[in-house]
Amino acid sequence: EVSGNVTATGEESVAGGIVAQGIINSQNSKIENCISKVNVNAVNAGGIIGHKKSSPKGLTISNCINCGNVNGERSGGGIAGIAYTSTNIINCSNSGKISGGDTFAMSGIGGIVGTGMFTTSIINSYNTGNITAVKNVGGILGWVYWSETHIENCYNTADISTTLTSAQRVGGIAGYANTTSAYTSDITNCYNSGVITGSGQVGSIYGFMTKTTNSTNVYYLQNTHENIYGFGNSVDVSGVSVVTADELKTLDSKLGEAYTTKQGTDYPILKWQTDSNKNTDEEDTA
Repeated sequence: EVSGNVTATGEESVAGGIVAQGIINSQNSKIENCISKVNVNAVNAGGIIGHKKSSPKGLTISNCINCGNVNGERSGGGIAGIAYTSTNIINCSNSGKISGGDTFAMSGIGGIVGTGMFTTSIINSYNTGNITAVKNVGGILGWVYWSETHIENCYNTADISTTLTSAQRVGGIAGYANTTSAYTSDITNCYNSGVITGSGQVGSIYGFMTKTTNSTNVYYLQNTHENIYGFGNSVDVSGVSVVTADELKTLDSKLGEAYTTKQGTDYPILKWQTDSNKNTDEEDTA
């Protein structure tokens, strides 16, 4: 467990609560079983790692919790600011406040990952930290950049707001799901109960989505936002459903085996959260 404050300056500065910048030179590299209470501020900032750099080698981040606040002037995430090439995030959570982003095209802010590039998987993870940012903002993933992306068994309960007046691309799960015909984004067994504030390319699940974004067994709480997605051309959202608060409270069986309910929580949580060894006093629950 680490705590404190980390600030990096400069046009391309990178900072993280555990690792600032990682160039992965071996297969099966791991960051695991860590808790960060570090407040992180940089151009590219992450609660656990600021930037996993371009490399064909994979990185797995598992069983990590971030409770510190993260401000990424360009990209920022509760776990990773930028996840580049074969990054897997499993059983992780963020409860710290996330902020930042600018009008620069390559900018992403997310509760778990800010920007995901070229194969990113986020599994069994959740965000409860409120997010205030400019654009390309998501409760789980801010910006999917031409990437094969897999988000499964994830949820967001945090409120998300944006300061940009148009084309914000803000969603409860993914902000800017920008995949091409060569890639797909698969969102499975996820829900959002956080309120999304903004107008223009804003939705309860997606801000901006392409037709290669697939949604399966995805739910959002009624009145989080009037739209499922803010912008999309020939997209299929038949796998997304709206639920009332009472329906969401008992949705764990529909969401799948990764979820459960617990006395004292309003909505379904992930089964690994019931292990007291993986929670902290600062960590919020659904």
